Amino acid sequence: MEKILCFLLFFLLFSASPAISADLKIGVVDIQRVIVESKAGEEARALFVKEVESKKTIVSAKEETLKALENELKTTSITPKQRAEKEERLSREAKDLKRLKDDLEEELRRKDNEIRQRLLRDIVDIVKKTAEEGKYTLIIEKRQGAVYAHDSIDITSKVIEKYNSLRQKK
Repeated sequence: MEKILCFLLFFLLFSASPAISADLKIGVVDIQRVIVESKAGEEARALFVKEVESKKTIVSAKEETLKALENELKTTSITPKQRAEKEERLSREAKDLKRLKDDLEEELRRKDNEIRQRLLRDIVDIVKKTAEEGKYTLIIEKRQGAVYAHDSIDITSKVIEKYNSLRQKK
């Protein structure tokens, strides 16, 4: 539906009058590329990877504890009462591990979403400034609204440069 509306908008703009289309300046931006290639995106990705690694360490430690309990159960020199206690503890530890994994996954998903939203807000602001400075009539997200866009109207590199220069000033 959104693509049909974009197509109709383009059709109306280009078919309207030569005076309107003469002043029309369109650009495209690849937001995903800005996220991946900008300094802010690289820094955010590095921090997120570091966070993921720290969470993996916590999970690995819990998994090792669980394996140690399983190995204790495999020994034949324990009494039935001790076996029952260890099985109960193993069951509790397994549930705790599953809960921990679920909680950490949710936390990482939420953190990833927060990072993405912050980056997107910054990028949209920069795209707006770039559009105003370049007197663009319309900027389209390359992956969402454009079936084809010539490289000459792609402003992604400009946005990345502007984003990086703003990050250096901060």
